[in-house]
Amino acid sequence: PGGSAGGGAGHLRHIVSVREKAAVLGTIGELAQVGGVGMRTFVPDLLLLIIDGIKMGSTRDIAVITLGQLIESTGYVIRPFSDHPQLLSLMLRILAEEAGPVRAEGVCPPRL
Repeated sequence: PGGSAGGGAGHLRHIVSVREKAAVLGTIGELAQVGGVGMRTFVPDLLLLIIDGIKMGSTRDIAVITLGQLIESTGYVIRPFSDHPQLLSLMLRILAEEAGPVRAEGVCPPRL
């Protein structure tokens, strides 16, 4: 660790793809569902990762789902919003940015 591996390649950081980030966020959500309250210890660190995912448009959907899974499974309902005051405004901004028909799809079925 710390040394270079073959011509300085050790100094290059691995660039994590959007797909990898989304997979990690999805895995965190699944772990939260299985781990339940056992995940409480990790909530502060996980929230930072999830909030970063929400801020990125490319991982926003999976990050919001993961946030819901973590909150539901651990019982941390209010604390994420009190520990991270920007989270509520971020979530409200996402709702405001969504187009009307997109929001309506999740609420009621389309009329034929």
